[in-house]
Amino acid sequence: MAIACTDSEDDEEMDSDTFAEFLVAAESAAKAANLSLSDFPTGWTSEAASDEDEDDSDLDLSEDCQILDSDTVPGEVFEADSDDFTGPDGQSVSSSATVLTSSSAAEKRD
Repeated sequence: MAIACTDSEDDEEMDSDTFAEFLVAAESAAKAANLSLSDFPTGWTSEAASDEDEDDSDLDLSEDCQILDSDTVPGEVFEADSDDFTGPDGQSVSSSATVLTSSSAAEKRD
């Protein structure tokens, strides 16, 4: 998972036009941060990400990472998933990227 945020140091309010522009930029940044087939050597294939939610209940996340074990991260404005990639020896890889409203939102914990 990649997490990106604005260069704002605090959670300042944006007017609707600025926020609309931010959402367009957030979508672009999240998609650009994800893996693509060109990131892999010859022999890898890709298919559209499945809509099935993965069962991550068996993950042993550290206390700092437990916030990522939820459907959304506080301050999240856009999240994008990469395609699912399969390697020639059966490896599987995917990525996701989340854009947050500010750097302080990235640092907040429940």
